[in-house]
Amino acid sequence: MNFMTAMRFIDTNVLLHSISMQPAEAAKAEVAREILLNRDLMSSRTPPAARPSASAE
Repeated sequence: MNFMTAMRFIDTNVLLHSISMQPAEAAKAEVAREILLNRDLMSSRTPPAARPSASAE
């Protein structure tokens, strides 16, 4: 029998908040770190075609 485990999607902002060293964002950073302790998480990647190109400047 195969069972599918439900995954929770996290936005990349959670990753960015988790590494924030700004005192004004301490509460967000703590919440983000708590979220990242979970093992049922997934995030998306921006496809290369959707990324801004350095040569487009």
